[in-house]
Amino acid sequence: FRFFTHMRALRDYYAAGWYGYSVEPGIHHSYVMFRYFSVQVFSHYRPLSVFFAALCLVGSIGLVWEARMAGLLAVGFSVAYVAYFSQQGAMIVRNLMVVVPFLCLATARGITMLADRLPPARRLVVWSGVGILLAVNLGWEVHAAQQIGRRLDSSYFLQAFTQHVQQADKDTFLVSAKLASALHGIQAQLPVNMLTDPTMPYTRVAFFQSEGPDVFWPAWPSNWWDMYDTTFGALEVNLDAYPTFIGNQRILVVTTAHFKRLPVKEADLLAP
Repeated sequence: FRFFTHMRALRDYYAAGWYGYSVEPGIHHSYVMFRYFSVQVFSHYRPLSVFFAALCLVGSIGLVWEARMAGLLAVGFSVAYVAYFSQQGAMIVRNLMVVVPFLCLATARGITMLADRLPPARRLVVWSGVGILLAVNLGWEVHAAQQIGRRLDSSYFLQAFTQHVQQADKDTFLVSAKLASALHGIQAQLPVNMLTDPTMPYTRVAFFQSEGPDVFWPAWPSNWWDMYDTTFGALEVNLDAYPTFIGNQRILVVTTAHFKRLPVKEADLLAP
């Protein structure tokens, strides 16, 4: 009975929401979870994740259609688990990790179902294509590990941000006073499309995580996929799902439209 006791405790814990992770229970929560499963679970790259998610759906239908006990249990558990959490008032993706292995199983079944319906010669194309896509995912993991290894090298990320601004010459970046000071500290030459005066027109806003989510964490939104235009810093966490994760310093870049929806304001970025 301890299992059911913990389940009731979790239900009461998340019933009223949890700061920026709060969502409306029911259909909206289900939609947010479905979007997460579709655009982020299977790959850092959205098209790849959507592709594998589609195969996951096909594989899930196949597992149910085949009516084998293992497949029915995997799909049934996943559906029941997601349905239960959709009734909660908070969406925290760590609670969904338990179903990810079953989603991967369904995706693998979807791939084999697709390949089995092709001539033998074309099956090799399917297997090779899937292998290439998985290699792309592995490449991202290697890149993320390299960025984590440089997490204390602030000048590296400051220079990467400066290069990004230079290449995005069609945009104008409003940078916070602290970020501008850090750039001056490494003697970086500020691009002409970088400014610190909020009265001037701009299309992007850049600031440190310590100026945004770390300060305004109770009201900072989460589960907002593509909230950040880009980030510069260690990649040890999914910032779309955990934007208030406290750890390494990062440079966050958002569009002006997204900036207006955040609790941080222009005046907060002027503080030295």
